[in-house]
Amino acid sequence: MTDSLPMKFLSNIPKDIAWSIFVDLVNDTRIRRSWRWQCALISKEVKAWVEPALYRCVGLYSSHKVTKFCETIANHPSKPANFFTNHVKTLAVGVQPSAQEMILLLKGCTGVEALLLQFCLPPATANERIEALWAGLSPKDLCIPIAAIAKANRSFIHPILRNATRIELLYDPILVWDWTSFRDLESVTHVSVSVQLLHRDAEPPIRRMDWLERLAKDIVPLLPVSLKVFIVSLFDLSTIAGDRPSFLQAISEIDIRLVIGINYSPWNKWHWFIKNAVPHTLVDNQDFWEQAEAIVRRRQQGALKWPPKPGHPHEAAILQDLPGYPHDWE
Repeated sequence: MTDSLPMKFLSNIPKDIAWSIFVDLVNDTRIRRSWRWQCALISKEVKAWVEPALYRCVGLYSSHKVTKFCETIANHPSKPANFFTNHVKTLAVGVQPSAQEMILLLKGCTGVEALLLQFCLPPATANERIEALWAGLSPKDLCIPIAAIAKANRSFIHPILRNATRIELLYDPILVWDWTSFRDLESVTHVSVSVQLLHRDAEPPIRRMDWLERLAKDIVPLLPVSLKVFIVSLFDLSTIAGDRPSFLQAISEIDIRLVIGINYSPWNKWHWFIKNAVPHTLVDNQDFWEQAEAIVRRRQQGALKWPPKPGHPHEAAILQDLPGYPHDWE
């Protein structure tokens, strides 16, 4: 901490105004994140003001960040005991944590409103201790690999799903998920199914696409009345061989609410096709749920033809780059 210029500045203005200035500053995403974190070093008082905002959205995309954040949860003498439960509202994890780290994250952040687990979790990690912790969480937004849930509980009656309105299931064809209870969900409005292969050589790539199309056809009769958008996500467009546009059209014809999400990257060997196929759908600061909503709404209003016309994949797909997920913690 320092008692230099910032402290002299604080001493000359009312505390409520100083508090507002610093909270607005750390919430301003136009400012480099590392600079915003520097506010916590000004004084103990300013640290207490800004830390709730700094910890509101936590993104962990490296093993180092996961370990560091777990250590902070386990040992935080300067923070109240329930600090992380009260203030961490979005937790995104993009790298495989250890079982002990998973336990620390789930126990320490029980107040999360958005829990986004974006990794391919080995089935062995869904042990009894982790399974018992899911019941203590009630996120509205949930992204979860089905392997993170114990085999006997892989269905929509699982406690972690009871209040979710937007659900992303990271799916693997070798694992079984019970879809029969899907239609009974009353609060869900958005669902995305993404193929995340644990055993990538188990089947030829084109068969994986056939499997995905069959899955979509099986799920559609079970869609709940409350559902607005159903996204089928493709993370490797190159596996569709030479029939990419017709495949996109075939899947999107299954239901008017069904939209295809394509993982876009300029390093993807098929990025030229993706950009030409769906040139107008990637919008700054618009996440893939909003993109999909726009397509479904335009279909329902008649602005987009449904089923899509042959050779018009832009009417079937969105670019799924997930810009709304939080940046790296610290």
